[in-house]
Amino acid sequence: MHPETMAGVAGGLARQGSATDNLSFAEATAESTGKAERTIRLAAARGKALRDDLDDIAGTSLDNKSDLDAMAKMKPEERKPLIERAKAGERVSARKEPKIAADPLTDELAAERQVARLMEAWNAAGPDARAEFLLRIGDRESGSLGLCIYAILAWPFRFCLLS
Repeated sequence: MHPETMAGVAGGLARQGSATDNLSFAEATAESTGKAERTIRLAAARGKALRDDLDDIAGTSLDNKSDLDAMAKMKPEERKPLIERAKAGERVSARKEPKIAADPLTDELAAERQVARLMEAWNAAGPDARAEFLLRIGDRESGSLGLCIYAILAWPFRFCLLS
């Protein structure tokens, strides 16, 4: 529409003092249609990416913003079979299927995963951290179990008798 507004040209003209008040294509179209400039730029980008396929896409299930955006990111050889299916009347989409969350874990499997994480933490801990952990997980009132486990692990040749 206005070649002097092309990328790089307008800035060069402004530096040399010969810039005009011409609006860019997106600005001029947005002003005349009442749509946002960004909307015009996005539509133009879609059209540029899909220019060879737009006639085939028109009126099919792919003729919507989301699918056009998805197809614009695809290689032409990837979108051709999809377009052919849509032209044949099949209801298709270029959008990727959303990931569906996995089924919730059973109590048994959840407990197994928790134990596995505890074992990883135990194996990564040093001797002092392990000893402190054992002291803390002992019987809350007397502390005897934790002390016994600590005694067995810290001094392997001593024995602990539970009371």
